[in-house]
Amino acid sequence: EISGAAVEPSAVTWQETGTSTDITSGDGTYTITTDAWESSSGTLLSKLAVAGISASTSYTCYFVVNSNTISGTVDATVLALTAVGTPLTTGDTADITCTLTNSNVEPTQITWKDSLGDAVISGA
Repeated sequence: EISGAAVEPSAVTWQETGTSTDITSGDGTYTITTDAWESSSGTLLSKLAVAGISASTSYTCYFVVNSNTISGTVDATVLALTAVGTPLTTGDTADITCTLTNSNVEPTQITWKDSLGDAVISGA
């Protein structure tokens, strides 16, 4: 997001930090959405959604205002979760919980998978 700009940015691009290639929206991995320009506050918000992210990465957003480039970098941190359960024997019923802590964002999806990577369906 850029705010306090006197004029609307003429360009907004995203790059994976450390590269010089602009990210293309709609390729199945990346989706870029940019809100409408708010001239009263000089604000423009651009959002990058990344599908299938598997490693922590940083992304940089570039705004071009009056031939000046202003940038901001966002870290996408991938967390690894490990569930520790109680040893079971065949036929036992298990109550399994998984807790995510120290995350600065709320998960948008929670999926359970078995050891083969297949989705576990509630009640099945």
